[in-house]
Amino acid sequence: MGLGRRVGAWVPNFSTVAPLLAHSDLIATLPALTVMNAMKTHQLACRAAPFALDPMTHVLAWSTRHGADPAVVWLREQVTAVWQTQVAQAEALVGSLKR
Repeated sequence: MGLGRRVGAWVPNFSTVAPLLAHSDLIATLPALTVMNAMKTHQLACRAAPFALDPMTHVLAWSTRHGADPAVVWLREQVTAVWQTQVAQAEALVGSLKR
């Protein structure tokens, strides 16, 4: 496409991106859940990237020593369910804004 980019900043995590964007003319590619929260808090706009992006993998890690403990299994199931719901809602919202 003949496009180039210039990196304006490196940040340690996604939570620092929105405040940076809100006070600059920079752009960023972010996961849907981060975009949803950033749009509300920092009055940011969402647009589709002009190129294909691979999906971001999310990983939940736990101790193998206690991984079969019923309490750990229950907590892991709860976290997974909440995460999946939140990501689905964020992707739906961001998808509707791209149209």
